[in-house]
Amino acid sequence: MKKRICISLCIMLTAAAILTGCGKGGNYKKAMSMYENGQFEEAAEKFTELGDYENSQDMVMVCRYEAAKSLFDAGNYEEAKKAFTELGDYENSADYVTDCDYHSASALFDAGDYEGAIAVFETIPDFKDSQDKIRSANKELMIQKYGPVLQALEGKTWLFNGGSDTILNKISFTDGEAEIAQVSYDGNGKHDNGSSTYAFTVDDSKILITMADGSEMEIPYTLKGEAISLEKDKYFTMEEIDEGIQGYWNVRSTFRDLLGKNSSSEHNIYFNDGKVISESATEATGGAPGEYYYYGPETGSYTLNFGGIDTEMRHGSNWFYNIIDGKVTILHYDNVCKPYDHLPGENGYNF
Repeated sequence: MKKRICISLCIMLTAAAILTGCGKGGNYKKAMSMYENGQFEEAAEKFTELGDYENSQDMVMVCRYEAAKSLFDAGNYEEAKKAFTELGDYENSADYVTDCDYHSASALFDAGDYEGAIAVFETIPDFKDSQDKIRSANKELMIQKYGPVLQALEGKTWLFNGGSDTILNKISFTDGEAEIAQVSYDGNGKHDNGSSTYAFTVDDSKILITMADGSEMEIPYTLKGEAISLEKDKYFTMEEIDEGIQGYWNVRSTFRDLLGKNSSSEHNIYFNDGKVISESATEATGGAPGEYYYYGPETGSYTLNFGGIDTEMRHGSNWFYNIIDGKVTILHYDNVCKPYDHLPGENGYNF
């Protein structure tokens, strides 16, 4: 009797084992079918229930990864980010997390939430065109908050000292960018030193320009109605330059003559509301004491260009201007002139 019971028990255990194996096999096939039909979340649950059967645990990760990708492709970036974050370093999950942030920030940008977009883009500053998006968002915020200031700056130009008596800078604002150009003067005349364009921002009192080296250039401004002015005695409009050069200017300089001796020359110019007169005298080489050569007067009309004057007057291209110590100042080549009170005339010089 005992022998029969043992045989029956063995048969039952063997049958149970066979049935259990068949059950897992069937469930495995069902899970694979779900996976192949794109039912990734349901497949992941089935594979999880299968434990260590076959490659079920590997398939759990595959299904979860594909489910996260489906969320991403459908534009559900918040849910996709959560799913990819839970996957850790599996496959390209970390890259997808960053891409989710990028698309979420882009959606905020498109919806007009520029501050929210900037906050997200700043967490992924080196991803795709995040820096460009940040600049664009800041520009849109500026337009919202400081539209009148930007409108007042548009197309305007100011001139300012370039760091020495013989260097002049010009700044202009166009299409939301600041362009800074430069000219310099020496004994051969005026030289164009080129220009560069920079991004800028504004707040209630200043313009902040980000230079190529990452440094910032700060320019205080004042807005009255639709008129804007930059820092007084530092930034001048062309109209203020023209006003500042009116009157007489004089400079005396020393040079080496043909005999190798030091000699002097004096130059004078008079600006008067669009008209200009100049004259000069040079110490006579080898002449009697006090003897000199007189040149002029030269006359003409003028208009201002960047750093100099346009005129039909002879030698007009020898005269320039700069802002020195907060005042508009005339230069003859690289020699700084001083305000004067008259043109000496042919007999008015003394060497």
